[in-house]
Amino acid sequence: MIALERVIPLIILMLEALLRRLPSGHSRRKEVEESLRTQKAGYNGEKSVDYYLNFLDKEKFMIFKGLRLKNNGFSFQIDTLLITPFFVLILEIKNWGGEIHFDKNFCQVFQEKEGKTTLYTNPISQARLQTLRLREWLKKNNFSDIPIEFLVVMSNNSSKLKADPGYYEVFKKVIHEIRLVEKVSEIEKQHREEYLSLNEFKKLKKNILSKHTPHRPDILKNFTISTTEILPGIHCSTCLSFSMKLHYGRCHCSQCGNTSVTAHLEAIKDYFLLISPNLTNSELQRFLKLDNDKKAYWILTSMNLPYTGTKRGRVYHEPPKWQANTKSHKVIKSSQNGREQYSRLP
Repeated sequence: MIALERVIPLIILMLEALLRRLPSGHSRRKEVEESLRTQKAGYNGEKSVDYYLNFLDKEKFMIFKGLRLKNNGFSFQIDTLLITPFFVLILEIKNWGGEIHFDKNFCQVFQEKEGKTTLYTNPISQARLQTLRLREWLKKNNFSDIPIEFLVVMSNNSSKLKADPGYYEVFKKVIHEIRLVEKVSEIEKQHREEYLSLNEFKKLKKNILSKHTPHRPDILKNFTISTTEILPGIHCSTCLSFSMKLHYGRCHCSQCGNTSVTAHLEAIKDYFLLISPNLTNSELQRFLKLDNDKKAYWILTSMNLPYTGTKRGRVYHEPPKWQANTKSHKVIKSSQNGREQYSRLP
C-alpha cells in the first residue's frame, strides 16, 4: 500500500515563486534557475521510479515516498522507504545521465556528460548513513530488530555505470530502475523471518506518518536575498508582468487585458512561500499593491484562513492544505468581453 504519496517538494514551489518575483537582471537569478533545474531533475527521477513500485505486491509492502523524519534533533530524508514485516528497504534515487564512475578509494562518483565532469557524493555512502539514522529512529520508537537494506536506484536507464576493480558493493547495491522489481524479489528471498506482527505493522505506519515533517527551507536566506528585493504585486500569467489590479473580485491586467479571479490567490501563495507563513492586513495590502485596506480585509476573510488575534492585531496563517497541496490555484482567464463564468473563492 502507498502509505505516503509523493508530492512536489516545497523547495521547488519556493524556487518557482522566487523566479517569478526576482528582477530579470538579479545577480542570483542564474543560481536560482540552476537550483530549480537540479531539484526538478531529482523529483522527476523519483517519480520515474514510482512507476516501477506499482509492480510490487501492494499487500506485502508499505511504501513511503519523500519521507523526512527527525532523530536527536537532526532530520534525515529518504527518497522512498519500503517496509514489510520481514525487512525495511531504503531507496536512494539518482537521476544522473552520461557515464557514472564509482571511485572505490575516495568514495566519490564522477559523471562524464557532454564533455563535462561533475563530482558527486557517493550515494552508497548516503544510503548507508540513512540506514544508520533510520535504525536509531526505529530503536527509539521500539522497532529495533527489523533488518534494514538499501539500494541506489538510477532512474536514467541510459546512464552507463562503471566502478573501480574490486568495488563489489556497487554491483550489489546500484541498479537501474528497470531492475527494481527483480532486485526487491531477490532481497525478499533473503529475509524469511517475520519481525513485525500485523498490529506492529499498522503501529509503525501510524508512528511514521505522525512524525513525518516536510522540509521547509528559508529560501531567501539560502540565496542571501532580502525581502525588499522581491517584486510585489499581482502576477499576470499571460504577459508575466505585475500589472494586475483587483477590482470587484476580479484581477485585470492593464498591460495585456487578461483577467482572472485567482491571480491574487497565487500572489498570496507566493507571499507564504517566500516571505512568511504569517500575514496581516497591512502586509497583504503592501504585497498585492492594493489601493485600500478594505480589499485586503475582503480577501483575507473570503479565504477563511486560520488566524490568531482580534481586530487590528489579527494575524492570518498559511493553511496546512496549501503546505501539502502541490497544485497551484488555477488561473482562470476570461475573454475580453468578460462573459465567462468564474468559481467562488475557496
